[in-house]
Amino acid sequence: SGNYVTDGPFLWRTASGALLLLWSSFVGGGQYAQGICRSESGTVHGPWQHDPIPLYAEDGGHGMLCRTLSGHVMLTLHRPNASPHERAVLLPVREIGSHLILC
Repeated sequence: SGNYVTDGPFLWRTASGALLLLWSSFVGGGQYAQGICRSESGTVHGPWQHDPIPLYAEDGGHGMLCRTLSGHVMLTLHRPNASPHERAVLLPVREIGSHLILC
């Protein structure tokens, strides 16, 4: 069994009111990935339900979300996870209820 970390947590409240937590760790094969979970209570106290499939699993992490001036949600993270080659990546995201989907 490998070692895992919870790195770079970021909280996000969706338009539907769900409280999400983005966090980074490693997935099979050693790739850095962006995980996501949601608070069942809607507060930081949880309990938290983790998605079994990462939001992003292509060697990137430390993700944050923002809304553009036109209201679109964007995920920004760094990739690859190898110094000094990390670069910011911006990816469009759709909110569907309490879920985020990469476009």
